[in-house]
Amino acid sequence: MASHSTHDGTGSDADADRTPTSATTLAEPAAATTSGCPRHDDAGADASLHPPRRLVSPAIGERVFAGTMDRTVAWTAHHPRIEDLEALRTVGDPLADDALDALLAARITASVPIHDLVSALRDAATALDAHDATSPYTQLAPHHQTAIRALWAQVTTVPDWVDWTRVKDGQDFYYQHATAMAWILAMGSLLTVYTAASIGAVLDATAYLTGHGKGDDRVVARRIVETGHMINLAMWSTDALRPGGEGWASVVNVRFLHALVRRRVLAKAKVGTYSVALHGVPVNQEDMAFTGLSFVAIVLMGLERLGFISGITTPGRNPPDLAKGIDGYVHAWAYIQYLSGIRDDVNPYIPPSAAAKIAEEARAAGLAGAGALAPPATEDPGADTCTHLLRVMDATGYHLYSPSATAHALAAALLNGIRYVPPTYLPNRTSRTVARLLLGDRATTDLGVPATSEADVVAARRTVRFVFRPLVAAWRYVPVLRPIIRKALMYLHMRAMQELVLRPASAKGTEFAFHTGNGGEMEGSAAVCPFASVAAGKTVEKEHGGSAVMAIGLGVVVAAVTVGVTAVWRV
Repeated sequence: MASHSTHDGTGSDADADRTPTSATTLAEPAAATTSGCPRHDDAGADASLHPPRRLVSPAIGERVFAGTMDRTVAWTAHHPRIEDLEALRTVGDPLADDALDALLAARITASVPIHDLVSALRDAATALDAHDATSPYTQLAPHHQTAIRALWAQVTTVPDWVDWTRVKDGQDFYYQHATAMAWILAMGSLLTVYTAASIGAVLDATAYLTGHGKGDDRVVARRIVETGHMINLAMWSTDALRPGGEGWASVVNVRFLHALVRRRVLAKAKVGTYSVALHGVPVNQEDMAFTGLSFVAIVLMGLERLGFISGITTPGRNPPDLAKGIDGYVHAWAYIQYLSGIRDDVNPYIPPSAAAKIAEEARAAGLAGAGALAPPATEDPGADTCTHLLRVMDATGYHLYSPSATAHALAAALLNGIRYVPPTYLPNRTSRTVARLLLGDRATTDLGVPATSEADVVAARRTVRFVFRPLVAAWRYVPVLRPIIRKALMYLHMRAMQELVLRPASAKGTEFAFHTGNGGEMEGSAAVCPFASVAAGKTVEKEHGGSAVMAIGLGVVVAAVTVGVTAVWRV
């Protein structure tokens, strides 16, 4: 990973103090960023209207707003072409869509119980391989059987380019910085996604992150915790991320959730409440890549803004352990994106050595947007990974940036929902302040996030200094504490899962991970827990958070975080 002046990884007050909290001279005038890109708040608007995004690449050398963090960048020939990004909006995830159709067909025709979709896929593939004549899956039409086999083969095959040592480095990096990352993922990554009007149209159609349209902040809090559940499990260990592991299952279940969302929103398109012509196929390849980038590029830029690392957007050299961690974090997400349904030639994180052949094959096959986001083979995989990620983030951000009234509602629901997430239950003013610190004034203002006070900015920096940095330093300098910190964080997460997800699901008697609608159809907006069944969630809780001894040991971390935040924010 590219880096240049030494940094100890625990951050410095000077680094944090450089974070802009008011409009900067780098931000372009508002008119410049919306020129040729009218905003659309009606998801079902007439398709003859201009799509809510830019359709043509800027001229080489032109400075453009990158969509977040008050960043303007000079466009280069190395940035992905906007025209190629548009092509990716016509492509969803055919493997998952076809397999979902097959599983639903089995459930509807033979009343097959489904506890979660990954388990159903595993059962179906096992029955087909065994030629079990008594199984309803072997009675499916040939094209349904082919679809099940194809998806199962893909998600259980680990690509040759996956390096498990690098994945482990990335997982350790995640848990080392997990407290700061929790801020960044919730108040940086998700808000970045909301700046894309077309993604907002999908979220609005499903009410997935707006409290089902009822202003229910606890529903949004549950969605936040569910997203964290997927990431926490995927980053738990290499075994968890290998085929059959809890992290692997969590990621693949999210892939099924996306397929369910596509299914439901496309049904809405038929009655005119969603426009494919304006917004593209729901949860398309570009939107999936953009969302993934918010979990990688935005997270790394956020850690840099908070002073934990350097060398992402500014010159700097990280110590070897941090450099390995950053590289590993990116590499782990390469595999997560593969499992999520991102085409290999559109996966911006895969090693350049593998990307060239993959992109060439995609172009030969005539795939839409072939090779659009793959890293160039000529770039050094160590020195230029961040350079490529930033170019892809900038290009997709520039392409999609068009905050709408829906984005305002999504942002407000998110910041309100965070108040209900244990153990800190961050007050609204905290989340608003953190959002502005991370994303800058331009994007947060466009999302309707209220202005913050200097006192709240100071308090946020104190939280970073007195709560997050000590945990990062303890991980780095006292290796014996690493397993304790890791388990402490999982313990805290599982308490949140119990309060917001598992207990409500159990009270409703939910048998499997997704509610069904009329006729047995599964509705993507009504997922109780899109990552694992209630039973599986309890298994995770028992394994990672059930020990009384661990609970006592982890109490130190719980107390440090809770007391630290409470003292700093005086709540």
